[in-house]
Amino acid sequence: MLKINLLPESKQLQRKTQRINILSTTAAIIILGLTVLVVLVFGLMNVTKGSTVKRLDKDISKTESDLKDYKKLEDTVISLEQGLERIDSIVNGGSKWSLFFKELEKSTPTDVRYVNIDIKDNKVKADLEGKDINSLARYVESMKNYQVKKNDADKKLFSGISVKEYSKKGSNLTFSS
Repeated sequence: MLKINLLPESKQLQRKTQRINILSTTAAIIILGLTVLVVLVFGLMNVTKGSTVKRLDKDISKTESDLKDYKKLEDTVISLEQGLERIDSIVNGGSKWSLFFKELEKSTPTDVRYVNIDIKDNKVKADLEGKDINSLARYVESMKNYQVKKNDADKKLFSGISVKEYSKKGSNLTFSS
């Protein structure tokens, strides 16, 4: 087998150069296309990320405002629970003042009336009005001896009772419980 080359050498060189140019141009176009594609993908990712961040910021703001409402509700619930605990302790005898006022109401005669009660540092100051001085004096003496049944034992409810003054309008009575 014999090869016969009918094209002159310059033509062969020209064709070879032409093929190399076509191949180089095609490779450059492909690389350029891939570069443009990568830039577009990164740009699209950036735009998507920006819109996602904005959406998430809105969601965070909405959640924070919802949590503020729940915070107010939580504070209300906590204060209600604390109030209920205090009420429960009073109802179940946890507070000595609940017992004090119940017994005070029971022991007060009908002809004596409390005008003012002031409670400071576990001491009670009361202004009383009565029919006459004798009824007030009788009530004060009965308070000094008033006892409450607690745990199968009698216990004095009132201690340190003293009368500051009697007057025609009433008396100023100080005692502690």
